[in-house]
Amino acid sequence: MIISAFHPQKICTQSKKIKTQKPYIMADMQQKKSKAQAGLEYLMTYGWALIIIVTVAGILFFVMSSPAQGVSFSSDTRDFIVRSSNVSTGTPAPFTVQLQNASGKLVTITTIQSSNFTFNAPYDNCNPCATPIPVASGQTITLTGTTSSYTDSGAIAIDYKIDNYTKKLNVSAKGTIPGTTSSGCNGPEECTASLCNTPTCIGSTCGQSPIGQFEYDYINGCYNNTGCNSGGMLNCYCNGTGACQALCFSEGECADNKCYEPTCTGNVCGETFVPNGGTDEACYANTGCSGGGCKCNGAGSCSCTTC
Repeated sequence: MIISAFHPQKICTQSKKIKTQKPYIMADMQQKKSKAQAGLEYLMTYGWALIIIVTVAGILFFVMSSPAQGVSFSSDTRDFIVRSSNVSTGTPAPFTVQLQNASGKLVTITTIQSSNFTFNAPYDNCNPCATPIPVASGQTITLTGTTSSYTDSGAIAIDYKIDNYTKKLNVSAKGTIPGTTSSGCNGPEECTASLCNTPTCIGSTCGQSPIGQFEYDYINGCYNNTGCNSGGMLNCYCNGTGACQALCFSEGECADNKCYEPTCTGNVCGETFVPNGGTDEACYANTGCSGGGCKCNGAGSCSCTTC
């Protein structure tokens, strides 16, 4: 008798297991699908906000990390490159330019000149250079100094030798010094004034106007006994026309010299002669002359009338 290996009961049991597990598998797949859909909806909802945040952060980083200066320098030859540069606010404005020899050869600088920039040592006496300046390949030199006549553009002209050939380098500057404009001043604080004047800035041009009469100029030095020949008796005031002057309010404040009478006219001290034959506190009797009978002679002198 042949016994079959086929077991209907076992197959039926396995079929029941599959049918029993299928709802769980479907539910699990549905749950994963729901999570994926929720994640996609989250990205769609908040993704644009994240992009905006990242973009704004990038812009702020770029602005904050960018140089604050408004002037940039550039070289017109491949033999030299500008490694760094800066022009600061000031009157005059300090500047720094670092140049690097990129020629691959020894370079000897013979002249450094500019109508816009004044150089500090050791490059201040270099038109032509008292001693030629050797610059090895890859070496840098740093030019420093000030500029007070800078407009929209300027240049530093450099003559140099390489392989016994003389070449020229122009380091061009373009831009605006921070706190100034290309045509002059932005405000009176950027300008200066002489004694008894205040600085002005009109139409981007510096100027000055007189300080009012009987006012002090503490900045430039016109006050009390400072700034004028006061004789130690009067105060120094601005006179309203741009000058510092000892001004009076009465003749009693003015010096009283022998045989003169003090005056105060137009707030300015003066004096007149005591009339001929007259006396004053410094010229009378035996005071003020030799021999007695001292009297003024009408010309500012004390004379003896009994001699």
